[in-house]
Amino acid sequence: MSRDRRGLVQSNAIRVVMDADCFIKLTEQYRAGRRTLRDVAHRLDLSLSDTLEMFQRLGITGNTGADDTLASFRSTSKPTGRM
Repeated sequence: MSRDRRGLVQSNAIRVVMDADCFIKLTEQYRAGRRTLRDVAHRLDLSLSDTLEMFQRLGITGNTGADDTLASFRSTSKPTGRM
């Protein structure tokens, strides 16, 4: 097996680069308004709230609609069982 300077097997290193490229493309498409927050979250296998938080930390504003924002808040809230 061929290893790179960090000790990664070459096929794993290629997979890491492909994952990073996918993330970058999804982020660019979200920023440009070609993908919704919900779609990006699904493709990255993240919750809406985690995806929204990640974009906020990266300083990326996008096409977050009210429905995505409310769904993100709902996914973090836990029912208390009280009225």
